[in-house]
Amino acid sequence: MKRRKELLFLFFLLHFLGMNAFTQDLFINVTYPASNDTFYVDRLRLAGSTHPKAALSINKETVVVFRNGAFVSRIDLEPGWNEILFSSTLADSTVQDTLRVFHIARPETLSQLPTRIDTASLEPGSDVWLLPGDKLNVRMMASPGGRAVFSIEDGMKNIPMTELPPSRTNGVEGIYHGVVQVDDANANKNLAITVEFKGVDGEKVKLQPSGRLYVMTDVLPLVGMTREKTYLWNAGEGGTILGGIPDSVYLHIVGRVGGRNKIKLSRNRFAYINAMDVHLLPVGTPLPKAQVSTPSFSQNKEWYRLIMAIGQPLPFLIHQYDHPLRLELTLFGARQGYQWITYPNHETPISNISWTQEGSDMLKIIVELEEKQLWGYTLEYDDHRLILAIRKPPYIPPAPANPLQNVVFVIDAGHGGEELGAVSSTGIMEKEINLKMARALYRKFEQAGAKVFLTRQADTTLSLQARLDIARLKNAHIFLCLHNNSIGPSSDPIRVRGTSVYYYNHYSRGLAWAIYPHLVDLGLAPFGRVFTPFYVTRATDIISVLVEGIFMSNPEDEMIMQADEYADDIAIATFKGVSDFLESLQRKTDDQDG
Repeated sequence: MKRRKELLFLFFLLHFLGMNAFTQDLFINVTYPASNDTFYVDRLRLAGSTHPKAALSINKETVVVFRNGAFVSRIDLEPGWNEILFSSTLADSTVQDTLRVFHIARPETLSQLPTRIDTASLEPGSDVWLLPGDKLNVRMMASPGGRAVFSIEDGMKNIPMTELPPSRTNGVEGIYHGVVQVDDANANKNLAITVEFKGVDGEKVKLQPSGRLYVMTDVLPLVGMTREKTYLWNAGEGGTILGGIPDSVYLHIVGRVGGRNKIKLSRNRFAYINAMDVHLLPVGTPLPKAQVSTPSFSQNKEWYRLIMAIGQPLPFLIHQYDHPLRLELTLFGARQGYQWITYPNHETPISNISWTQEGSDMLKIIVELEEKQLWGYTLEYDDHRLILAIRKPPYIPPAPANPLQNVVFVIDAGHGGEELGAVSSTGIMEKEINLKMARALYRKFEQAGAKVFLTRQADTTLSLQARLDIARLKNAHIFLCLHNNSIGPSSDPIRVRGTSVYYYNHYSRGLAWAIYPHLVDLGLAPFGRVFTPFYVTRATDIISVLVEGIFMSNPEDEMIMQADEYADDIAIATFKGVSDFLESLQRKTDDQDG
């Protein structure tokens, strides 16, 4: 009997230890989203990991667990707080975790009764500056089927607002919009806007948007000056960047909307600039206009410089074109001075300079180049001089010599330190895998005899500007920024995957095109070559591309990333692409010489 009790005790002890071992192995680690996060999306992606052999459910719905333990899913959110229950079962053991997120829902149609206006929807939400003849837009969401008007303080009254059809408002009823052309009756005044609404029950509501109307005047033009280097945009809200603009540039301000000043560039062309980047000058400051001289030439080891005298810094846009390779600089408020161009006795890639006066307020300067590849340019003002500097190409010797030997490379491991970047389902941090890729690529260039530098060699925090500053300090010709990708909060983590290369400046396109096929040849899903203005790809003084290995948010891609050879594979593919790019320049040079 004693022996039987001992055996039973041993059996239960082993069973307990075995189950405890299972319990210790069983876990749930949710890596996206974080608890108590707030989201505007209606459908939210989830990501995390558990035991690879466990059965997982999210809100009692079965979810696939991948062979590395990763899981992803998407759920619909209700307005307000949402509790998400994760449950993982292995053998007879179950562990659970609960996550809470807050959902701010998209606007939904208000009920007809009681009559009300959604105060958060009132527009303009910030002050608007307009010239006489410009149009003021007023908008709100209120109970459907009502009647709405708006009025301007000390000015026009009872301007009708139209209830827009749901086909124009993502299915939401009760969106009212009104528009009116402002006049100069209340110029130089800061005016309140009042909305009056009458519902189907006869009840009336009167409210004022937080944004007020300031009517400007042409009689006293407003001039501002940029405080720092910034950007011109094509719209008051959202939109896209038209180009960079340095500090101390004079601007003719003709309006404000959505936190951006509207700038008059020429008679028929306008742009927008962040209001906080502009210092307003005293009334009576002359409008930005200047005469521009023809250029003189200078050069140093790295740059050819075209130097033009100019009365004051003016806004500009600059673009690159091919066939022939050329830079087209458009100066706004500029007029052509006396034409006298003395080309230098020494060799330069500049084959021709031409000027076109397009109207009285726009001057176009075209610089044609004999080079097959542009390596960068800068445009800056210095002591009443406009200086267009064009990067000298590195010497690429004819084949079969090593085309990398005179090119300086800077490799940037994205994120780092306090900036984690993306996090995969199983907890891989992007900043760490990016650094592995960068170190592997560094070794490839070093072994090939190239001059190469890293922006960071450890887990340190660096701003985007600091990364570019390092590249400039090293006189880099090519800047390679290495990342791994991830999707937004509502995208499908199963569908979106693959490798990609990003560029912005036209002369970086060839490098992006050369790298991408080698990444796809690794067997990675093709996501694409993408034109987009990332901060590091916008730099004009260097050839710059951003490589995104694969999507950390996709479980299949993540398993590829977990392989020991992944970082080396991305490095080898990137290196091959760079080599192809430079070898193509070798061939172009040989053809040109032949």
